[in-house]
Amino acid sequence: MESYLNDYYKYNGKVDQSKYWTGYHKRVPFTVKEPGELGVIPDIDINLTPKGTGSIDVTFKEGMAYCCVSVLDEPTFKDYLMPALNNDKSLLPWYNTSYNAFMNIGAISLFESTPLIAEKNYYLERDVNYILMVSSLNEDGSKRSFYERKFQLPQPKLPAPVAQITAVPNPETGKSSDSSVWFNLRAVNGDAEEVRYIANYEREWMAMQNQYTKAGYTEQEALLMMLQQYGGYIPEKGSTDKTELNQINSAEGLTIEFSSRADANNICGFVVFNKEGTPSEVVLAQSRTDKEPAATPIASTLYEDLKGDWTLSATVTGQEYVNNVLTPFTREHSSDVTIGDISYETTLPEEVYMIYSRQGMDKDEVDAIYSQFCTAIDEFNENTRAQNRILCQGFDFETSSYGGVSYAAFSNPYELFISPDYSGYNYESPIYDFGPKWYFQVQEGGTSVAVPFNVNYFAPAAQWLYYVYQLMPVGQDGYLPYVRDEYSKVQTGFCPVEISDDKNTITIKPYVHTDGKSYYLTLCRFFESQGQVQVPLRIVSDIVMTRKSSAAPAAAKVATNSKVECSTFATGKPIVQKRARWTSRTAFNTSAKIVKPTPRTFRPINSEIFQQNVKNYIKHIHGEDVKSIR
Repeated sequence: MESYLNDYYKYNGKVDQSKYWTGYHKRVPFTVKEPGELGVIPDIDINLTPKGTGSIDVTFKEGMAYCCVSVLDEPTFKDYLMPALNNDKSLLPWYNTSYNAFMNIGAISLFESTPLIAEKNYYLERDVNYILMVSSLNEDGSKRSFYERKFQLPQPKLPAPVAQITAVPNPETGKSSDSSVWFNLRAVNGDAEEVRYIANYEREWMAMQNQYTKAGYTEQEALLMMLQQYGGYIPEKGSTDKTELNQINSAEGLTIEFSSRADANNICGFVVFNKEGTPSEVVLAQSRTDKEPAATPIASTLYEDLKGDWTLSATVTGQEYVNNVLTPFTREHSSDVTIGDISYETTLPEEVYMIYSRQGMDKDEVDAIYSQFCTAIDEFNENTRAQNRILCQGFDFETSSYGGVSYAAFSNPYELFISPDYSGYNYESPIYDFGPKWYFQVQEGGTSVAVPFNVNYFAPAAQWLYYVYQLMPVGQDGYLPYVRDEYSKVQTGFCPVEISDDKNTITIKPYVHTDGKSYYLTLCRFFESQGQVQVPLRIVSDIVMTRKSSAAPAAAKVATNSKVECSTFATGKPIVQKRARWTSRTAFNTSAKIVKPTPRTFRPINSEIFQQNVKNYIKHIHGEDVKSIR
């Protein structure tokens, strides 16, 4: 039988029957007798609130053994279900009891009087017509009744709440900060029953919002959907503590804190729902952190002595397919590295103006933006030195390629600016995205350096191509995105570095954790929205950098890739502050294109799949098309 069924489904029922149905078996088609009329229907009491909570109470009557209950919005009922049933309503009592109904329209079986809790079983919205269908049967299924009813959620009686958000300084010091921003949230009328909020950097925020607006949603629709999909809750889900909610309902409001990188614009969104579930308008506020203050200068000749072109080499382990078998390997791997400031051209090639003209920008506009871009690069170089750091450019340790380009191929900000494929949010984006980039931190005394790591503090090593990358120490048992002090506060860690006397060899040693194990600096794919890290090539040895012989710097190249939208991953979980819940930035995962659907609230699958599933199911059960079933 198993072999027959495998072939039956494999070949769409076109099976050589003689191979399976011999003299020992006989195939006898039969039709199940249609149930008679049961004569009773359950009592149905719809007790719903404007916010879609409450219950649909189903009370059994004598003669009923069980029933099947379905709730479907009217567009899905009319446009999907009925055409799949050849618009024959006489099939609804049967279909509502079928396996397909349970899989595709969420039918529920009841064996006694039961209140169906709306918020657990359905997602109901206002101003939408819903169809309730109930098929009831007796003990042996020989009798059946059917009940159909149209309903809507009741209209709200209370006015919509009003939300207010204000960017404020540190409430304890009255000053701004280079690592945190604060927002005050308030329900003006004191009627908040639930609050949603999110915060992110301006670029990540606008990349997500534009996905929705390009799909046809209004700005308010886009903002509300972002908050409902990604926002944090006050009170938190499952919590009965209303302390923070009461503060939001007070005249003073509630001030919350978000960590941020220095000199970054942050947007916070806030919406209030009253007890009927009516939302306020989504309100936004922006706050920019201070620039990072300069560190105490450390004099050193290493700022100049280490400049130049180098080859970085290490032993790596990984896996690759050999003859379609995933096979582990250990081998040597190397990458070019340039130590020194970012460079750029003083003028732009004519072809670059042509690229920007396609976006509706004339030469003067491009020159103005390029001037800002060059100034920002100068500031980046100055800030790197002001923090006693030396920029390292390049760390191509990958196993994959994208369009012929390594996933971890290096491109500097200028190359991204002139690329026809790269797309950033503003003139600062290429400076944030370029890489892989990392640093040597000059140590006290100026005679040595170390490699700092902290995904909450440093910009990604790179996020201009396919993945977001971070450099962090990796060991056999895990990885270290940062280290913690004795008070469990996040701190920057350092991998030790040895420099040869002639300054032509640099050796990066592993970070030795408190567990006594060694963790080697490794380029990792960083998926903050999923809380995951992938390690394409794990470094398992000291990293040795060898200076190249007086080679001239490579000419600038155009970044070639197929990436159209800038990455919208958030920039790493921020440094832990006093309230961990509000220091986690919202990670927007926008890899899939957003498409505005036809308005309806119950969309288990798309229309084509839905209709075909129903037809396939009916044909599988009855061996004929729906139009001939009675």
